[in-house]
Amino acid sequence: MIKKRKARINVVKQFGNLISTYKEIVKSKGQECKKYFIVLRIVPFENANEYEIKIVLSQNAYPKIYIVSPNIFNDSCGKKPPHVYEYNKEKCRICLFLPGEVKLFEYYDKIVPWISEWLLNYEIWKITGVWNGGGHSGEKR
Repeated sequence: MIKKRKARINVVKQFGNLISTYKEIVKSKGQECKKYFIVLRIVPFENANEYEIKIVLSQNAYPKIYIVSPNIFNDSCGKKPPHVYEYNKEKCRICLFLPGEVKLFEYYDKIVPWISEWLLNYEIWKITGVWNGGGHSGEKR
């Protein structure tokens, strides 16, 4: 029996799906070169800070997720939060999963809930200093 591989979803379709699914929180959207971006306003829980999140999509690549505002570098007093790829005064790119942990064609419908979960864990981490969001095996929390 031959197993059928699930086809990858075209980046334009992923972009459109995100826009239509989350249209009420889309602040802006567009295209730069062959990459598409969406800026969303996310409040991870009641009475929490509102975050502007930029999702950058490109064909055959995992999404890149940036916190646009508030400035995480200032918000966390310069202390690097767990699960970030890039962290400096200009930008913070968060880590939701490692490449290979999810199939490339499956992420688009999970990405916004994962971002909300990361933000919730970030808010708790700022208060307690403990990251409750789990992590990768062998990683200190």
